[in-house]
Amino acid sequence: MRLANDGRWRVREGVAFGFQIIGESDFSELCKIFDEWIISSNNYEKRAILVSLAHPNFLNKQNAVYCLKIADNILSGLNNEDGIDVLKKGLEFTISVFTAANEETGFKLFEKWIGKNKIIDKILRENLKKNRIRKLNNARTEQLLKILN
Repeated sequence: MRLANDGRWRVREGVAFGFQIIGESDFSELCKIFDEWIISSNNYEKRAILVSLAHPNFLNKQNAVYCLKIADNILSGLNNEDGIDVLKKGLEFTISVFTAANEETGFKLFEKWIGKNKIIDKILRENLKKNRIRKLNNARTEQLLKILN
């Protein structure tokens, strides 16, 4: 887990890939690991958790509920500590991946956080620009983008 803090991008990606392998084998075990880890995680580690969860091989409607709860938890504790830019980049695409797997729960997350602060609005805006979201529900996506602009 400490390698999630490595300065090298590829090493951090390797950590995410490793967790994805665990998740493919046993998603509930991955959840146990992340539930314990997220409590004391820093921004680099939170990013590793998010990117690990944004994996199509185990991302279904039920698992997406868990992923969106993790994203919600991370948004609620967003800070300006070391690694915030890396975390924001992770958040700027993973929420749309989770929403693509569970449209209703995902859009509720957007609606909950829209307008809370400029940083979160930028994160949401970037996700709403993704084609995977537009394909789900273009009208709802445009409505949310209009609120953000």
